[in-house]
Amino acid sequence: MKAILKLKISNMLKLEDGGYFYQGLAKVKLNGKWSFINKTGKLICQAQFDEVRDFSGGLAAVNIGGSDAQKWGFINKTGQLIAKPQFDGIDNFCEGFAAVNIGGYETGKWGFIDHNGELVVQAKYDRVMKFSQGLAAVKYDGKWGFINQLGEVVLSPQFVDVQDFSEGLAPICVEKDIDNKGKWGFINHKLENVISPSNKFRGVRPFQQGLAPIETGFQEYGYIDKSGNIVIPPIFSFTRNFVEDLAIVGYTRKINGQLLGTFGEDDYGDRSLIFYERPQSVTNTIQQKAIINKKGDIVKTYEYNWEKVDDFKEGMAVLCVKDGYSYKYGFVNKLGNCIIPCKFSYALYFSEGLAAVNTSRNFNDTPKWKYIDKVGNVVINVEASQASPFREGLAVIKCKDTTNSSYNYAYFIDKTGKNVFE
Repeated sequence: MKAILKLKISNMLKLEDGGYFYQGLAKVKLNGKWSFINKTGKLICQAQFDEVRDFSGGLAAVNIGGSDAQKWGFINKTGQLIAKPQFDGIDNFCEGFAAVNIGGYETGKWGFIDHNGELVVQAKYDRVMKFSQGLAAVKYDGKWGFINQLGEVVLSPQFVDVQDFSEGLAPICVEKDIDNKGKWGFINHKLENVISPSNKFRGVRPFQQGLAPIETGFQEYGYIDKSGNIVIPPIFSFTRNFVEDLAIVGYTRKINGQLLGTFGEDDYGDRSLIFYERPQSVTNTIQQKAIINKKGDIVKTYEYNWEKVDDFKEGMAVLCVKDGYSYKYGFVNKLGNCIIPCKFSYALYFSEGLAAVNTSRNFNDTPKWKYIDKVGNVVINVEASQASPFREGLAVIKCKDTTNSSYNYAYFIDKTGKNVFE
């Protein structure tokens, strides 16, 4: 067992909190205010903001006044204000533009600013979405349409709902019923109907890894390809998007283990039993979950004590199991095998080859976060009170310093556990 690391806080940087590194900069909190630090440990500007968001597109949103004033602006990577705090709401920059709100979320309107902080699309929309290949969805008078980066309407407001573009396609809905289900389809960046809206698709989610989850009826979920073909039949009670070629689904099966609804000739199985709000009340059926591949094959059925499997990252997924009256966490591989036992009170996903795990006895005990590798070995033994995944080679943790102070400071560590700003 590795000795527990004791970190020494820098006299110059007594950080109260910190965030991930994005684009070479990370947010940090000193004396109750926020700024950003680079990888040499230098602040890009005085800690003066009440709230900040991570850098995106070379700019970061900053707030002066906190939750009372809620006025937002933007700084660049040198800490210079390019748009003074004046907006009631903001979104991150994307393709050189950021959505801004004037007047508040309830009654205010949305527009867009450019990298110079200039309002280039007037704030007149009820809601907006980020730009994607030169187009942004905007809501006006209850309907959604699309504008270009000049602010020109290129598709008049006509949809009752839309979602963000993903993999070149955006979900659009032309009508909804009292259950909030509708006629969904997909358009491309040429604003062409690639998959025409149809009551065959009562609900959809954006494409990911070439497939999109669809809902055809109550708890009838499957997947389509980019031509609108159903490639995995809607026999599931819920679905998630595919990540690393795997997805988590739910279904109802008979107690003898036979799956209701197969992927063979009888694609849709016995629908009289498959989809119920309370499957456990249906005679001879129980609710089940599984990991499937992009062919629709079941890779692994959840075991009896499995509660949740997170999305896969770097070939591994966090697994949560029921352990008496509490929960324990470990990891499964892409075959569904539990290769790191569920013995932790919590666990974060693998990032850059390492994962943070809470080794305290129970979730409500004092946290003792450490880092493990993909075979479960502890490689950074810090017993931190908080920990983050690694990003850009560094992670941020919170723990006591070598003086055994009662205060938990924030540290940025490398993959050896060294405090890089000591």
